[in-house]
Amino acid sequence: MPLQHVDGEVILELAGISFAMLDGRTRVPVFVTYVAIEDIEQPRPSDHAESLQRFQRRRSDFELIASKKFDGGQVEDDGSVRVGQADLP
Repeated sequence: MPLQHVDGEVILELAGISFAMLDGRTRVPVFVTYVAIEDIEQPRPSDHAESLQRFQRRRSDFELIASKKFDGGQVEDDGSVRVGQADLP
């Protein structure tokens, strides 16, 4: 079953952005690296503020990637889903 979008907090971390999605009633943490955010479109953002704007604009793309990884069993040991540069189409 695909993960579902959740309106909620987005957390800026040192290496990327974290947010949550839902698998039924279970919260699934998702982490998107800044490298993935930078590389999903050109030109590259110049700072974290621009990276956050790009993330917000392309969030549905990152959610789709995370959902496909989750459905394919590609989860971290802690149950979270990590989206990196190699996961981009």
